[in-house]
Amino acid sequence: MRVAGKTPILVDDVIAGGSIVNQARALAEAGAKPCYIAVTHGVLVGESLERLSDPCIQEVIVTNTVPVPDEKRVRLPKLTVLSIAPLLAKVIHNIHHCESVSRVFKEYEIDFPV
Repeated sequence: MRVAGKTPILVDDVIAGGSIVNQARALAEAGAKPCYIAVTHGVLVGESLERLSDPCIQEVIVTNTVPVPDEKRVRLPKLTVLSIAPLLAKVIHNIHHCESVSRVFKEYEIDFPV
């Protein structure tokens, strides 16, 4: 792997038990800097918070599609929760006004690779 000295970004749709930490550790063992993890749905169950506190991870970023209690945010200070409210509000607005929903995704630069 040619990851030595690089800052990896791991992207996934769901994080539940923290198995993504295995990937982060493998990257660290190959010489990468601590990684960033970006996940759509942060379920965060079991011992996931303890696993994600590993020093091979710089930050964990999730959306609020699944509620993340304050207790979990306190236990994992490197956790950032982003709101999808502005996106949903714009989609609802466009639907209500018979406007394009796909345009919203273009405005937010959201790409859906096929």
